[in-house]
This record gives sequence, C-alpha cells and structure tokens, in this order.
Amino acid sequence: MTITYQNRLPDPSTAIGNAGQVGGTAGPGFASMQLTSSSPVMQTRTNSGRLVSRSVVGHKWSVAIKYNPMTREEFEPIQNFLLNTRGGLKAFFISLPQNNVPQNAAFATYAASNLTALRTNTEAAGNLIPGNAYKINTLGTTNFVSVGAETNTIGTVFTATGPAAGSGIVIATAGTTSIMVDGFGSTIGRDPRPGDMFTISDTNDTSHLKMYKVTQVETNTVYNSTRPAETERIIHFMPGLQKQTLNNVVLNFHNPLMRVVLASDVQQYDLNTNNLYSFSLKLEEAQS
Repeated sequence: MTITYQNRLPDPSTAIGNAGQVGGTAGPGFASMQLTSSSPVMQTRTNSGRLVSRSVVGHKWSVAIKYNPMTREEFEPIQNFLLNTRGGLKAFFISLPQNNVPQNAAFATYAASNLTALRTNTEAAGNLIPGNAYKINTLGTTNFVSVGAETNTIGTVFTATGPAAGSGIVIATAGTTSIMVDGFGSTIGRDPRPGDMFTISDTNDTSHLKMYKVTQVETNTVYNSTRPAETERIIHFMPGLQKQTLNNVVLNFHNPLMRVVLASDVQQYDLNTNNLYSFSLKLEEAQS
C-alpha cells in the first residue's frame, strides 16, 4: 500500500490524517491573510538627473496568516504539519483562498473543466510580442534580424520589435512578462481578469513552480484586433517568467498552489483561559 503524504497546509478543503496522509481531518480557515510582493530594485541617478533602475534580486511572494481562536482538535493538524517541516527546511504548498478560482465565472467554470486546455503558444515567429525577450530555436524561413535580433543565429536571445514572417521557432526566455495562450475556445467573454493568479505545469521542467499574477489581458476584440486569434489571449503578468518556457506548456488558473517555507524556524502559540489556541504564521515563496 502506498501512502500519499499531505504536502499542503491543511485548510477547509485540504485534509490530513494521523499518518500524514491525504484525507482525514480538514484544517481551519484563515481569519485573515496578508500577501506581499517583493521585487527589489536598485536605483541610481546621474549628475544630470537621469534615473537608472535595475532589478537586483528575484521576485518573492510573502504570506502572513492569522487564525481565529482554535480548539485543540482544530489546532493540532496545523501545528503538527508545520512541525514536520522542521522550520524552514522542508517546503510545502498553500492555497490562497481569494485566488482559488478566477474572478470571471464563465472562465472559472471553463478552467475547472479543461485543466490542460490552456497552453502557451510562443513558438511561432508570427506570435512574437513586442518588448518580450526570446531565444531563437529554429530559423526556418524567418529573418529574426528584421525584428530585433543582432544575428540570425540559433541560440540568439533578443527583444522582439514585433511579429515576424516565416516559419521560425522561438522560446520564451526568463524575464518575459507577457505570453500568448491558446485553448480558450470561441466563446466571447471567457477570459481571465487582472488579479487572477496562475502557475505553470511544465513536463520539461517540473521545478518551474513560480506563482504569477495577471496584470492585463488582450483579446482579438479588446485592444488588439489582429492578434491574438479568436481562441487565443495575450496575458501580461508579473513577475517575469522564472524560467524559459516552451510551446504547449499548461497554465493552471484553477486552484493554483504556492510553494512556500516557514519564514522563521521558531513557532509558538498562545493558550487562553478558555483552552483556545491563538496562532499565526509567516511564509515565504520558495522555488526548488
């Protein structure tokens, strides 16, 4: 018999058993949750006043969770799950209650029933998005110099000035902040909205576990009438891609999970005169 150990913080939709297995006792909900986005930037001003900015450290989400006073029965699944992580040694996953499902009801229903339909569509030269960075994978009949590449050579990384003609193939590189996504079908209005969050399921790189937040969405009827196609969307997000991303990689908008570790190796709780436990914790996003 194989036991699948629970690697998600117990909550009302996530249960854990006495053996640590999936299933058993559900955890309590959060009284409040604080989500912090940290993207450090170094700024320098020249003598003429010109501002030079550059990113110096990778992006990180931080989560602060507070619980309502809990009985021992409610508290123990949480406490023992966290003790088993040995402070910040072992990473685990959490579900953000406000981002379990997308805001648009029609899109939320579609995403839940088509978990592998929404895929990146970044390979074709004709899908290059101005301002995005790409790496030339296959030249085909495309002259990438005409759209921003310094040389027309496989492996060249460049910032696109627009879509290109021909049959060339590219890879979306780390740092890219928008991407073409297909698999939406022809239903109008079935779109993600700014504020939705997603993760990426990449069978070529299972360590790509970063959480991303949508900031803008383009369709062929909103803002851009020629690109994308009817079944595609251009999704802008932050932070930029943590890793290069190939074509047909799945985007998870339905119950995306954030990989985290405890921000402190010290955990404590308070027990009041009514035998109720007061507890809070701080977490930091962690990549493998």
